[in-house]
Amino acid sequence: MSRKKTVIILAVFLLLFHTVNVQAQEEIILVLTEEVSVADTNFKVGPPRRVFSIGEDGIYLYVELKNLDKPLQLSIKVLNPLGEEVLNYEVNISNPREKGILRYPWVKGYLYIPIMREGNGFAFFQVYYYEKISENLPENIRINMDGEWFFKIYRDGELVKSLKFVIRLLKLKVYILDSNGEPIDEAKARIIGDHITSILDVHSGILEQDLRPGSYLLEVYKSNIAVYRSTINLTKEDVEIQAVCNVTNLVIRVLDERGFPVGEAEVILEGLDSVLEASTDETGSIVFKSMPFHKYKISVVKYGINVGEHEIIIDSPISMYDLTVNVTDFCVKVVGEHRKPLSGSKVALIFPGITLTTLTSKSGEAIFKQVPKGVWEIVINYKNLEERVRVSIEEDNCVEVKLPVFFELFDVTLSKEMLLIVTLGLVTVSVLVIAAIVLRNRVVD
Repeated sequence: MSRKKTVIILAVFLLLFHTVNVQAQEEIILVLTEEVSVADTNFKVGPPRRVFSIGEDGIYLYVELKNLDKPLQLSIKVLNPLGEEVLNYEVNISNPREKGILRYPWVKGYLYIPIMREGNGFAFFQVYYYEKISENLPENIRINMDGEWFFKIYRDGELVKSLKFVIRLLKLKVYILDSNGEPIDEAKARIIGDHITSILDVHSGILEQDLRPGSYLLEVYKSNIAVYRSTINLTKEDVEIQAVCNVTNLVIRVLDERGFPVGEAEVILEGLDSVLEASTDETGSIVFKSMPFHKYKISVVKYGINVGEHEIIIDSPISMYDLTVNVTDFCVKVVGEHRKPLSGSKVALIFPGITLTTLTSKSGEAIFKQVPKGVWEIVINYKNLEERVRVSIEEDNCVEVKLPVFFELFDVTLSKEMLLIVTLGLVTVSVLVIAAIVLRNRVVD
């Protein structure tokens, strides 16, 4: 019976020993965070993070060792994205038995390393309630570039844990808008700072750039004209802004002198780094999109003729201009000898680059709508006749052209003089024929 009790007691002892050993197993806890504070030996640790902005103050590496039962040399190394060692910090922890205990229930501490900013880093470690280590890190120890960094933890020279964290640049996002709040599709931006001068293409109204903290001058250009300029300060956080530029849509309406719209007129706009050309629609209108506030020269061409030049200045979000040009309706009336209208006459109005052609109506009139004023040549074809005339086109005038048409036979026209000549010729021929017949009869007799 006593042997059985001995076995039970031994089994309980082994179970308790195993449980104590399991519970007392050494453990290492590492936390990367933005905040650690200590008050009355109580450590307050911020939420874990693995990504930091290069504009933030610094990084805390919190270290906690549990159930440390022997002396330990703890080494913490910091490696930059180039693989270079930036820091090798060592903490020597004494044997707990020297303090009269079997183990340290915990050893807690942290390293603080600044990001970019001036000032020293800091190290603080507390070995249970027995000793504290508190000191500044060398002044040159800091996070000074973006990319992947590493904390490597060594215990007595053996690597036990490695933590990777990312230092990223601050993100600048700019919405490039015109003065009406619409995105500008194509533009260029220049960013000028202490560490960078960049010229970037802007597409779909959005500019994105990763930058170091600092003050930057942002300039936006449209067609090589500066339309926005502002200073942007980047500190700790990413920045999103709206850049409302001196850009708007230019609406032009081309009208004749009576106020009617002139369609299919070519509008030429000068004043940018390139010449813009477009044609008006049936309402006489045209829209030039995303135009910088600026002075422009506008020429209007109709049928290859410059019919108007204007200078305009865009200086407000709403830019609409009515431009009056030198065009008018023109009428050609074709008549014969007795002022009889000659319908179906082909009338061609000739300009340097184009010829307009139409037929006369029953009233003998050919109408040309909204043609350039000036002196031009017209060519009239009627049956076997062709007439060339230079005419002066003024305001709503009608030119009458008289053709030598006195008599018409099928597709042949005759003037009064020609009809007289033909008639005399026929009479003469008739007389000669009769005379010849009479003479012949006398000879026979």
